[in-house]
Amino acid sequence: MITGNTTYAKMMLPAPVRVWRYRLQPMTVGHYALLCRLGHPVVESDQVLQAGDLSTAIWVLKNDHQESYKLLGSSSQQKFVIKIGKYISKKSGLHVSVLNDFYRYWAWQHVSYDIWQKDDEGSEKEKSMSWLQTIRWILMSEWGYSATEVMDMPYKLAVNDALGAMVAHGKLEFVSDKQVARRDFLQSKMKVQNA
Repeated sequence: MITGNTTYAKMMLPAPVRVWRYRLQPMTVGHYALLCRLGHPVVESDQVLQAGDLSTAIWVLKNDHQESYKLLGSSSQQKFVIKIGKYISKKSGLHVSVLNDFYRYWAWQHVSYDIWQKDDEGSEKEKSMSWLQTIRWILMSEWGYSATEVMDMPYKLAVNDALGAMVAHGKLEFVSDKQVARRDFLQSKMKVQNA
């Protein structure tokens, strides 16, 4: 367990990551939580980010997550998002260029899995606890991290540590897409035979 005021999030990237004009911080659980709180499309959907969404994500990630929380809704945040969003959308080709840079950053910083749980009858349903709550709960209960330490952890490291604890305690198993397809095929055959 890491204690005290840690800066291990800074060690996740080999060099500063620039998206257009801005140096983005390594994404922590705190950054991810703020993007979730905002209902940001980069977290909530698979849609291509519009200029305003892109400028919001850049604003959140260029600051330390605590600073972003403090300034959320402030006039400086709103001015930044409007100004940069308009500038990106007006310049020909700039939106695509900034979007490509941002997606490279996001791919390096982010990892996601489809989480399902089995109900009492053995059929699968979506996990009832949110992904973020699951990560926080596992890291605090299984690994002994404090809430502050979890929020300061690099997001990708937090996900891997949480999943490792869940696998070690038999609460989670990994299934490949091939295994899912095979299981679905067999279940459909069994339904046809039983009908």
